[in-house]
Amino acid sequence: MKTIDEYTAEVFRRSEIKVKRRRKAIKKTVLCLIPVIICFSFAVFASLPLIQPAKSSEPEMGLADNQESAEISYSSLEIIKNGFTESIAGKEKTNRAFSIIEGMFGSDALAGESFVSSGAGGQTEDEIVFVFTNKETGAEEKYILRGNILTRESDGATAALSSDEKHELESVIS
Repeated sequence: MKTIDEYTAEVFRRSEIKVKRRRKAIKKTVLCLIPVIICFSFAVFASLPLIQPAKSSEPEMGLADNQESAEISYSSLEIIKNGFTESIAGKEKTNRAFSIIEGMFGSDALAGESFVSSGAGGQTEDEIVFVFTNKETGAEEKYILRGNILTRESDGATAALSSDEKHELESVIS
Protein backbone atom coordinates (compact mmCIF):
# COMPACT_ATOMS: atom_id res chain seq x y z
CA MET A 1 0.00 0.00 0.00
CA LYS A 2 1.10 3.53 -0.87
CA THR A 3 1.36 6.26 1.65
CA ILE A 4 -0.16 9.69 1.32
CA ASP A 5 3.21 11.18 0.48
CA GLU A 6 3.59 8.83 -2.45
CA TYR A 7 0.11 9.77 -3.77
CA THR A 8 0.83 13.49 -3.52
CA ALA A 9 4.17 13.01 -5.27
CA GLU A 10 2.42 11.12 -8.10
CA VAL A 11 -0.18 13.91 -8.48
CA PHE A 12 2.50 16.60 -8.66
CA ARG A 13 4.50 14.58 -11.19
CA ARG A 14 1.44 14.18 -13.44
CA SER A 15 0.56 17.91 -13.21
CA GLU A 16 4.14 18.83 -14.13
CA ILE A 17 3.89 16.60 -17.19
CA LYS A 18 0.62 18.33 -18.20
CA VAL A 19 2.20 21.79 -17.76
CA LYS A 20 5.19 20.76 -19.90
CA ARG A 21 2.85 19.48 -22.64
CA ARG A 22 0.90 22.76 -22.61
CA ARG A 23 4.11 24.80 -22.85
CA LYS A 24 5.31 22.66 -25.76
CA ALA A 25 2.00 23.12 -27.56
CA ILE A 26 2.11 26.89 -27.05
CA LYS A 27 5.70 27.07 -28.34
CA LYS A 28 4.78 25.06 -31.43
CA THR A 29 1.79 27.31 -32.11
CA VAL A 30 3.86 30.49 -31.75
CA LEU A 31 6.63 29.10 -33.95
CA CYS A 32 4.08 28.26 -36.64
CA LEU A 33 2.35 31.63 -36.44
CA ILE A 34 5.49 33.78 -36.76
CA PRO A 35 6.09 32.88 -40.44
CA VAL A 36 2.38 33.29 -41.17
CA ILE A 37 2.40 36.80 -39.66
CA ILE A 38 5.52 37.75 -41.60
CA CYS A 39 4.02 36.52 -44.87
CA PHE A 40 0.77 38.35 -44.17
CA SER A 41 2.57 41.64 -43.47
CA PHE A 42 4.59 41.34 -46.70
CA ALA A 43 1.39 40.67 -48.63
CA VAL A 44 -0.25 43.76 -47.13
CA PHE A 45 2.71 46.01 -47.93
CA ALA A 46 2.98 44.58 -51.42
CA SER A 47 -0.69 45.27 -52.12
CA LEU A 48 -0.69 48.86 -50.78
CA PRO A 49 0.27 50.41 -54.14
CA LEU A 50 -2.64 48.54 -55.72
CA ILE A 51 -5.09 49.82 -53.10
CA GLN A 52 -4.01 53.47 -53.20
CA PRO A 53 -4.94 55.43 -56.31
CA ALA A 54 -2.13 56.33 -58.67
CA LYS A 55 -1.02 59.93 -58.35
CA SER A 56 -1.52 61.84 -61.53
CA SER A 57 0.59 64.74 -62.73
CA GLU A 58 -2.32 67.11 -62.07
CA PRO A 59 -2.64 68.22 -58.46
CA GLU A 60 -5.78 66.83 -56.86
CA MET A 61 -7.72 68.64 -54.19
CA GLY A 62 -7.30 66.59 -51.04
CA LEU A 63 -9.23 67.03 -47.80
CA ALA A 64 -6.68 69.49 -46.39
CA ASP A 65 -6.74 71.52 -49.62
CA ASN A 66 -10.54 71.65 -49.56
CA GLN A 67 -10.57 72.87 -45.97
CA GLU A 68 -7.94 75.50 -46.72
CA SER A 69 -9.74 76.75 -49.82
CA ALA A 70 -13.02 76.86 -47.90
CA GLU A 71 -11.46 79.02 -45.20
CA ILE A 72 -9.44 81.30 -47.51
CA SER A 73 -11.33 81.90 -50.70
CA TYR A 74 -10.65 85.56 -51.42
CA SER A 75 -9.58 86.33 -54.96
CA SER A 76 -8.68 90.02 -54.77
CA LEU A 77 -7.46 92.57 -52.26
CA GLU A 78 -7.89 96.34 -52.34
CA ILE A 79 -5.67 98.46 -50.14
CA ILE A 80 -6.82 102.02 -49.49
CA LYS A 81 -4.06 104.22 -48.05
CA ASN A 82 -3.99 108.02 -47.98
CA GLY A 83 -6.88 108.19 -50.44
CA PHE A 84 -5.20 105.99 -53.03
CA THR A 85 -6.51 102.53 -53.88
CA GLU A 86 -4.17 99.71 -54.83
CA SER A 87 -5.60 96.45 -56.13
CA ILE A 88 -3.83 93.13 -55.70
CA ALA A 89 -5.39 90.45 -57.87
CA GLY A 90 -2.91 87.66 -57.19
CA LYS A 91 -4.69 84.90 -55.28
CA GLU A 92 -1.47 83.72 -53.61
CA LYS A 93 -0.56 87.17 -52.28
CA THR A 94 -4.18 87.86 -51.29
CA ASN A 95 -4.47 84.59 -49.37
CA ARG A 96 -1.08 85.19 -47.70
CA ALA A 97 -2.18 88.65 -46.53
CA PHE A 98 -5.53 87.28 -45.33
CA SER A 99 -3.91 84.45 -43.37
CA ILE A 100 -1.50 86.90 -41.70
CA ILE A 101 -4.33 89.25 -40.76
CA GLU A 102 -6.57 86.44 -39.45
CA GLY A 103 -3.62 85.00 -37.52
CA MET A 104 -3.33 88.27 -35.64
CA PHE A 105 -6.86 87.83 -34.30
CA GLY A 106 -5.91 85.23 -31.70
CA SER A 107 -6.99 84.93 -28.09
CA ASP A 108 -5.98 88.53 -27.40
CA ALA A 109 -8.52 89.96 -29.86
CA LEU A 110 -11.12 92.21 -28.27
CA ALA A 111 -14.57 91.55 -29.74
CA GLY A 112 -16.92 94.49 -30.02
CA GLU A 113 -14.43 97.16 -28.96
CA SER A 114 -13.72 99.79 -31.54
CA PHE A 115 -11.24 102.61 -31.73
CA VAL A 116 -12.68 105.77 -33.23
CA SER A 117 -10.52 107.52 -35.79
CA SER A 118 -9.92 111.24 -35.49
CA GLY A 119 -11.36 111.95 -38.93
CA ALA A 120 -15.00 112.82 -39.34
CA GLY A 121 -16.10 109.86 -41.43
CA GLY A 122 -12.97 110.13 -43.56
CA GLN A 123 -9.73 108.27 -43.47
CA THR A 124 -6.92 109.39 -41.15
CA GLU A 125 -3.36 109.79 -42.35
CA ASP A 126 -1.96 106.57 -40.89
CA GLU A 127 -5.04 104.46 -41.62
CA ILE A 128 -4.89 101.53 -44.05
CA VAL A 129 -8.06 99.76 -45.18
CA PHE A 130 -7.89 96.19 -46.48
CA VAL A 131 -10.88 94.92 -48.47
CA PHE A 132 -10.78 91.21 -49.37
CA THR A 133 -13.28 90.17 -52.09
CA ASN A 134 -14.46 86.75 -53.24
CA LYS A 135 -15.45 87.21 -56.88
CA GLU A 136 -17.51 84.00 -56.96
CA THR A 137 -19.83 84.85 -54.06
CA GLY A 138 -19.33 88.60 -53.86
CA ALA A 139 -18.49 88.35 -50.16
CA GLU A 140 -16.24 91.06 -48.73
CA GLU A 141 -14.21 91.22 -45.54
CA LYS A 142 -12.92 94.60 -44.43
CA TYR A 143 -10.06 95.34 -41.99
CA ILE A 144 -8.80 98.74 -40.85
CA LEU A 145 -5.27 99.32 -39.55
CA ARG A 146 -4.92 102.49 -37.45
CA GLY A 147 -1.45 102.84 -36.00
CA ASN A 148 -0.82 99.44 -34.40
CA ILE A 149 -4.52 98.55 -33.95
CA LEU A 150 -6.14 96.23 -36.49
CA THR A 151 -9.97 96.15 -36.52
CA ARG A 152 -12.19 93.60 -38.27
CA GLU A 153 -15.23 95.55 -39.38
CA SER A 154 -17.66 92.61 -39.57
CA ASP A 155 -17.70 91.98 -35.80
CA GLY A 156 -15.70 94.90 -34.41
CA ALA A 157 -12.92 92.67 -33.07
CA THR A 158 -9.59 94.42 -32.62
CA ALA A 159 -6.02 93.25 -32.18
CA ALA A 160 -2.99 95.20 -31.05
CA LEU A 161 -0.07 94.49 -33.37
CA SER A 162 3.57 94.43 -32.40
CA SER A 163 6.01 96.30 -34.61
CA ASP A 164 7.21 92.96 -36.05
CA GLU A 165 3.65 91.92 -37.00
CA LYS A 166 2.95 95.30 -38.57
CA HIS A 167 6.20 95.11 -40.54
CA GLU A 168 5.34 91.57 -41.73
CA LEU A 169 1.90 92.72 -42.90
CA GLU A 170 3.32 95.76 -44.69
CA SER A 171 5.98 93.62 -46.39
CA VAL A 172 3.34 91.29 -47.83
CA ILE A 173 1.24 94.09 -49.29
CA SER A 174 4.10 96.15 -50.65
